[in-house]
Amino acid sequence: MSLSASCGALRPRVKVCGITNEEDARASVALGAGMLGIIFAKNSPRYLCPLEAQKLVSQCPASFCFVGVFVDEDAERVREIASFVGLRKLQFQGEESPAYCDSFSLSVIKAFRVDRDFVLAARGGVDESPAGAFPQHYERVSAHLFDSKSSQTRGGSGETFDWRLLKLLEDGENGKQQRIKPWILAGGINADNVERAITIVQPDALDLASALAKDDNPREKDKLKMERFFRAIDVAMAK
Repeated sequence: MSLSASCGALRPRVKVCGITNEEDARASVALGAGMLGIIFAKNSPRYLCPLEAQKLVSQCPASFCFVGVFVDEDAERVREIASFVGLRKLQFQGEESPAYCDSFSLSVIKAFRVDRDFVLAARGGVDESPAGAFPQHYERVSAHLFDSKSSQTRGGSGETFDWRLLKLLEDGENGKQQRIKPWILAGGINADNVERAITIVQPDALDLASALAKDDNPREKDKLKMERFFRAIDVAMAK
């Protein structure tokens, strides 16, 4: 299924992020995940060093789509890790500029942290903001990811945001459409709210990490939570 498929007609793709071991990688794909995220930000509880990540990728089928998640990392370091590990895509969660994102040969997902101020600025205050602050500046990336704006972490916070704000972002001023790239929705999505997320946002893909983690170990996935989540998508798409 293409990432650019409209959720109104097709099931949204799922990216399970924070993968640290082969068992979770295989279980995620078996349940229906199309992308697997490996986190290279050292302050994350799901961080994997490049050597561990390379071992993980080598243990899995070549068809698995591993995405490397970085936060304001040196570009050359990202390239070294991507080549060594065997990553298929890159995801940038920090303040990376459009020029930075455009410098990579691999597909890039650019994340944005959403609150009302972000949306209002993206709609009307672009000229007064730093270049690269908003999705419309990133025309060459493969997808835009929208996450909650947590003061504690960049991604994986398990916190939702007001998804209705993305409708304002999509409409833009004077009804101008802003969904110039596929949308990936992240931030606190789980089995209980995924139907609402799909209804409101109609995302092209969903990104989950902490919602699928074991309660006593954030580095491992809870298989029951995973099964329940993918069943919930089945139910939502059947309606």
